[in-house]
Amino acid sequence: MITPEGASIMKQLREAMLECTVSRLSSYNQEELAELDDCLIRLNTLLEKFAAAEDIASCGDFPEL
Repeated sequence: MITPEGASIMKQLREAMLECTVSRLSSYNQEELAELDDCLIRLNTLLEKFAAAEDIASCGDFPEL
């Protein structure tokens, strides 16, 4: 279970990541953003195979957080 302090830290981290991402993306023009969008869509399709894997036990044991 996450503590209120941990939840606050996660919120701050998400906000900082969003701010940084928006700042970096502002340096791209519309054509470059469209190309990036196409690449991310293709990558997302490929990564769906991870979610479809039924044998998750083969990934190893992970500690409880």
